[in-house]
Amino acid sequence: VDYGWQTLIDGLYDAAQEAGVTVHTGVRVAQVLIDHDHVSGLELADGMVWYADGVVLATSAQLAHKLVPGADQMAWGRYAQQAIPVQAANLNLGLRQLPVPQRRIVIGVDQPLYFSAHSAWAKLGPDDQVVVHVTKYLPEGSQDAEADRAELEAFMDTIQPGWRDEVVSQQF
Repeated sequence: VDYGWQTLIDGLYDAAQEAGVTVHTGVRVAQVLIDHDHVSGLELADGMVWYADGVVLATSAQLAHKLVPGADQMAWGRYAQQAIPVQAANLNLGLRQLPVPQRRIVIGVDQPLYFSAHSAWAKLGPDDQVVVHVTKYLPEGSQDAEADRAELEAFMDTIQPGWRDEVVSQQF
């Protein structure tokens, strides 16, 4: 997606506004109101009620399960009770160039590691930079960010030796 996922979010927001949808941010929902198996609105944490024919919950499956009365009887509600959220450590890099340009994607088979130079397919940053994402999928309860970063950097050393000399920007 050119210019990143925010482009999709902005497009959805603009389309919703054009369709007359009211968007509220920064409000805490206490529960989704259900009337005869259909959404009828939201009750907010301050007790205020907003009536609506539909709502979009941009949250985890587990929190959505807590907000929707009767979720246990719904297929997605049963899934939400069993789902384990995926956690990952991610190193985003802006590089002047890829030291090994023919390696644009690497997926670990024996380790939960992933590398992609997404900017080979989409415009994600300045024209003079290669945008790279390096990810490690984490086991449940993992809490050693320093070790995760070191592992991601070592992975980069293996697949893109010399990458450190090309760094323009980075975010972990």
